[in-house]
Amino acid sequence: PTINTIGQDIAAWWDPGNGNLSTQTYVDQGVTNAGMLRLGFWTDAFQGAINAINITRLGSGNDADVSSVQIYADCNNDGLFEPTEDQCNVSASVPFSQGSALVTLANNLTVTPTTNYVFVVYAISPAAGTGSQGAQLGSPSDVTPGDGKMAPFSQQTINSSTVPVIASNDELNVLNPVNDPTGGFRVHPVATQGDANVTVMKLTMQARSPAGGIANDVIWTHLR
Repeated sequence: PTINTIGQDIAAWWDPGNGNLSTQTYVDQGVTNAGMLRLGFWTDAFQGAINAINITRLGSGNDADVSSVQIYADCNNDGLFEPTEDQCNVSASVPFSQGSALVTLANNLTVTPTTNYVFVVYAISPAAGTGSQGAQLGSPSDVTPGDGKMAPFSQQTINSSTVPVIASNDELNVLNPVNDPTGGFRVHPVATQGDANVTVMKLTMQARSPAGGIANDVIWTHLR
């Protein structure tokens, strides 16, 4: 059978903390399930299958700014990416290398004359730079069928928007800058001129999100 493809830009689809899963014009560092594209597949007749999809990364950011890319099937057929609901066919996490990632589905996606949807999803690194990120399918050859052949795209390429990555407002807290004998640390009571490696203070550091929830990485650059 011949398999047709249609793409829809959903970048970046995530919940910014208000319980509202929807398309945002930006994405925060550390967002683990940011929807970028919705891909629809259908056949003219009979049944086919999709095995893998090659994703090209767009934007001014770097490969390492995206921890991984995954493909989620639309399990309840509502056309909306819902990370907690769409768990029936989730690919392994694949990192980008030289701007592309070949993602093999956990199970072949069955394609029928009724449109079947999958979602291209990015995990944004907690240490991501503030460049932009997007996703693209450049041609039908980026889709590997398990059964059937791919028809030409109705659009030249399938692109998401490129959305900026916003630095988080996480804080670095310094805890307990004192003696801590129970933790194996103790300030030396006496030091002599010429002594080396004399411990004088223990700093325990912890990243904290002022808004609550999971904190991302905090980069410590210097101590004065």
